Amino acid sequence: MPGTSAGTAAVACGAFSATMTIGRLPADRVVEWLGSEAVLRCRAAIAAVGALVVSFTPWVWLVVVGWDRLGVGLSGCVPTRRVLAAQLTGGSLCAAACAPGGGLGLPVVAPSRGRVVAW
Repeated sequence: MPGTSAGTAAVACGAFSATMTIGRLPADRVVEWLGSEAVLRCRAAIAAVGALVVSFTPWVWLVVVGWDRLGVGLSGCVPTRRVLAAQLTGGSLCAAACAPGGGLGLPVVAPSRGRVVAW
C-alpha cells in the first residue's frame, strides 16, 4: 500500500504469520470432525475473502485484518490439500505433487517481497 510505513507492513506480516501458526494447531481435529472437503472449501473461502480485502481496501487497518484472514484460511488449506492428494493418488505421487509448491515458498516468495518493497 503506497505511503505505508515499514512498521505497518511488519504488523501485517506478523498477523499473517501468527494466524498461519495458530490456525494450524486445531486443523487436524477440525478435519476429523468436519471432513477434508468441508474444511478445504471453508478455509479457501476465508482465504479468498482475505485476499480480496487486502487487494481492494483503502484502509490500512483493514489490510491487516485481510492478511489475518488470509493466514487463517491458508493455515488449513495447505495440509488438507496434501492429505487429499495422498488419498486421490494412493500416496505414491503425493510427495512429488506437493513438495515443490511448499519448497519454493521460502526461497522464491521472501526475496520477491523484498524486490516489490524496494521497487
